[in-house]
Amino acid sequence: MERELRWPVERIREEMRALDAQTGLHGADLRITLGSATRTLGCFKLYKGDVPGFRFSSYFLENPNAVPQIKRLSEYGALSSGAMSQAVDLYVADGILTRKAIPENRRSTGVMMSGKGKELRKKTIEQLGKRFAPFE
Repeated sequence: MERELRWPVERIREEMRALDAQTGLHGADLRITLGSATRTLGCFKLYKGDVPGFRFSSYFLENPNAVPQIKRLSEYGALSSGAMSQAVDLYVADGILTRKAIPENRRSTGVMMSGKGKELRKKTIEQLGKRFAPFE
């Protein structure tokens, strides 16, 4: 079931405009819909008639404190939970990710990007924009 986003659309478009300014793309102009995925925040997809757009998860938009869990990350990344946990441990040790307790499930720990990780993501996007600029 698909419905148009109402409240967060402008906020999402603002973020996409910032990315568009860095990459030279026009993602903020595309269709945005809401889904119920609990494993991904969003994705790019082609709708009927090859209309491009983005689909975002209402789970993460309606639950801003929702934190990805290692089990879900491992399913998404097609790795075992142990392998994903080791990878996360390395990123935590480097200060790129942080772990966060999940009050609803005391046996599970969530993973979030740290300030250092967010800065690294920003630099990566800038570098990708520079690398692909000759192809525009």
